[in-house]
Amino acid sequence: GKDIIAGTILSSQIMLPGCCQGIVAVVCRSNDKETRSLLQVIDDRDARIAAGAERAVLNAVDGSSPWEGRPPTAAFMSRMLEGGESEGGWKLDALLARPDGSKIVRKSVMYSSKCEPGEAQEMGRELGDQLLKMAGSRFFT
Repeated sequence: GKDIIAGTILSSQIMLPGCCQGIVAVVCRSNDKETRSLLQVIDDRDARIAAGAERAVLNAVDGSSPWEGRPPTAAFMSRMLEGGESEGGWKLDALLARPDGSKIVRKSVMYSSKCEPGEAQEMGRELGDQLLKMAGSRFFT
């Protein structure tokens, strides 16, 4: 047994996780009705919404770096607490960085509690575009 599981818990304000880090996803064939019905039982709508937004941030900045592969990007979408419950709005926090960490741009956006998956993806795309605009054309040079 481990005596200490976590010595310090880092908030997303201090350490923003990579896009979709910690979200477990399951996929199946679209025409497999039996498997799809089984998966609906374990579907976590909030996790699906967050994954769509975070992945959209990543896709928006993809290809913006002068090297092959994606630039260092992080994103975390979470529910804002309202009255002690996770029924408030959504917050999407994202950043874009140089590989050496010498430059970082970071921005957050808020969205209403009635966020739908498609709206979350659009919010992620817009935030990714805003990060690129904030970074400017010489960010990676």
